[in-house]
Amino acid sequence: MYFTIKYSAPGSIILLGEHAVLHGKRCITYAIDNRVTVAIKLLETKKIRIFSNVGEYTIVLDKIKKEAVPPKFLNIFLAIKFYNLNCGLEISIESDLPHSKGLGSSGSVIVAFLACLQELKKGQSVTKQDFNEIFLQGYKIINNSKNIASGYDLATALYGGVVLYNILDFNIHKPDFTIKKINVKNTIPLAAFYCGYKTPTEKVLEKIKPLELKYKYIYKSIYDTIDSIVDLALLAIQKGDWITLGELMNLNNGFLEAIGVSDSDLSIMVYNLRNVGALGAKISGAGLGDCVIALENENSNLTLKNFEKIPLKMCDFGLKKIKV
Repeated sequence: MYFTIKYSAPGSIILLGEHAVLHGKRCITYAIDNRVTVAIKLLETKKIRIFSNVGEYTIVLDKIKKEAVPPKFLNIFLAIKFYNLNCGLEISIESDLPHSKGLGSSGSVIVAFLACLQELKKGQSVTKQDFNEIFLQGYKIINNSKNIASGYDLATALYGGVVLYNILDFNIHKPDFTIKKINVKNTIPLAAFYCGYKTPTEKVLEKIKPLELKYKYIYKSIYDTIDSIVDLALLAIQKGDWITLGELMNLNNGFLEAIGVSDSDLSIMVYNLRNVGALGAKISGAGLGDCVIALENENSNLTLKNFEKIPLKMCDFGLKKIKV
């Protein structure tokens, strides 16, 4: 029995609201026009064979144990477990997202792979009515060991465009979340610059936890204020008011500095980008490494010496079935 199921999903960045989203506040995310494509083919054997940009791996289905699976493929095998798969699969993962630079690549892989499994289970193509189930399965996967991931990248990979995301209850089995796609008339002129290193999210959260507990009312006030920034940014995005959006990005970054997720490298990058004409510049994501994003003036072409520029063209559609 040989046939192929194939889906693609976009990468993503978080524009405003990181860290506050882990405390019940809203964030704004942005799907980018770089995608991950996952294809599956049924095998007559019980083998699971993975071919991807980051390596290959083969294992017999009956011998899968969580501790034996390479970390880079763990989410794939958790998805297989959730769907109680009892047949062999050849899994192909192709990506035009730079793997080392994040940009929501892991969330995109999960969404596209779960869509393949969902079609295999249902016997028909995935529709938007399936998005909720795919999100819930994906949320269980990314929070399998610890509840440290909000799931915004899953939501953005599913819906595409600009997304307002909020999660109030992080219960792994029944999260309370809202996903709202925002109507945007104009593409937001964004670019990312990778600092050269990343710190795992769990390490960032461990670092800021002591002060967050010691000054919990101050931190709560910061997260409340970031939520207010998100509220104002929504209006600016819908109006195409990039001056205001840039100012709000700068304010948001100030609060990220305050909670302790910036470092000297990121701060220098942010201020250098502002000095060469960025309307706004800030950390994107967990912080202590990874990317700084900048809002460009329509007539500018921002560059930052010694740092690669990654244009962030918006992708207005999310999960998509690929004909084979």
